[in-house]
Amino acid sequence: MHEELLFYFAARTQDTLIRHHIQKSGFNKMEYLVMYFISVHPGLTMQSIQKRSTFDKAQISRTIKTLEQSGMIYREPINKKSYALQFTEQGKEAFASLDAQMLTLHNQMWSVFTPEEKATFLELLAKLYEVFDNYMLENEMTDIHTYLQDWKQEMLVAKVEKQQIK
Repeated sequence: MHEELLFYFAARTQDTLIRHHIQKSGFNKMEYLVMYFISVHPGLTMQSIQKRSTFDKAQISRTIKTLEQSGMIYREPINKKSYALQFTEQGKEAFASLDAQMLTLHNQMWSVFTPEEKATFLELLAKLYEVFDNYMLENEMTDIHTYLQDWKQEMLVAKVEKQQIK
């Protein structure tokens, strides 16, 4: 198999597995991502999700409406034009269950590596990420680059906060 295809197939396979677990829980990937954003930043606005993602406003709006109608989230008014998104108890429980499944999937994927292989793999991924990062900067993709840097930083902060809570 060609090495460029192996990377593509690994990424596609991981995405397929993630989608499978999300759909088994009764959600779609967009709903999961919006719920993930809300779990990391309770009270997030629709505008904040749009800023932190590559999703268009209509797509986010439809997803929020669906999650609200299904009793997963509710809108808390901030002012006449904006509202904070919060989980309902049902939404917290559903997301916690799905998040646990995603963690199990993550642990299963990593279980094939020894600690040394995992460290090497992560080192190689960091190099690959740096190549992607430089490519974006060199090819006038600064909007996407800035978004990814902000998102990466937010996810790292959220991970540290989550670990401190435990």
